[in-house]
Amino acid sequence: MRKFISRRRSLVSPRPFVPPRPKVILITAQKFVWLFVLIIVLSLTLWAQFSGFFTIKHIYCTEGEGPCSEDIAAELERHQSNNILTFRAAELEEKILKGSHSIEKAQIRVSLPDTILVNLDLRMSTLTAATATNSGELVYIDGNHTPFQIQEKSGQEAQIISPKVTALTLGQPIQDPALLSAIDLAQTLQDYFISFTRIELYPDRLQVVLKNAPLALFPLEGNYYELVPSLQLILRETTIQETKAIDLRYSKPILRS
Repeated sequence: MRKFISRRRSLVSPRPFVPPRPKVILITAQKFVWLFVLIIVLSLTLWAQFSGFFTIKHIYCTEGEGPCSEDIAAELERHQSNNILTFRAAELEEKILKGSHSIEKAQIRVSLPDTILVNLDLRMSTLTAATATNSGELVYIDGNHTPFQIQEKSGQEAQIISPKVTALTLGQPIQDPALLSAIDLAQTLQDYFISFTRIELYPDRLQVVLKNAPLALFPLEGNYYELVPSLQLILRETTIQETKAIDLRYSKPILRS
C-alpha cells in the first residue's frame, strides 16, 4: 500500500511558474480631463511668471490734487519691472502710511496686465497751526485732533501757545484735555468768523488774543458754542475802547478795564 502511494506521488508533476500579471492602469475620461486641466494650469503659471506679459510697466500716482512726492515716487519705482501677480498692494499701502503722517488714506489698485494706480488722500488742517512757546516750528492738526506735520513758523498763522505742544507725537491723536479745549475753542471762533492771533493756554483759563479787540478769557472747560456768541454780541454792540479783557469764565461776561 505504501509503495502504491509513493509511486502515485512521483507521477504528479510540479506546477509551472506563472509570473504575476501586470496591473492594468485604466485612465478614465474624468481622470484624463483633470490631468489635462493640471497641465494647462501649470503651463499658464509658468508662462505668466517668465513671459514678461504681467510685468509692472506703468505706475500712476496722485497725492491730493498733484503728483506724488519724490520719496513716494522713489518707493514706487522699486516695484517697476516686478511681476504684477505677486504685487502686494496692502503691504505697500501700510508702508506709505507709516512713512508719512501727512497722508490720511492710501488706495492702491492693480490694473492687469501691467499697471498700478496709486491715490493718496492728504490730511487737511482744520486748525491753522499750533506752536510751542518760543518755538520756531508749527504743528498742524487735522479734524481728528491728530498732529500730522511740522513746518517752520511764518508768523501769520493763528496759533495755540503752550509748552505742551512739544510733547505731541505726529500721527497720534491728542489726549491732553487742556489742548483739546483750546482746539475746540479755536474751531468755534473760526465757525463764528471771529479773527484771532493766538490762544494762550494757562492753568486757569484760555486767553484769546483777538485782532483789533480786547483779550477774551474763556474757561478750560465749557460749551464754547454757547460762550462764543456772547463774545460776538459784546464785540458788536458794546463800546469797549477802554476794556482790556472780556472775561467769559462766569455766568455773566465781565468787562475788565
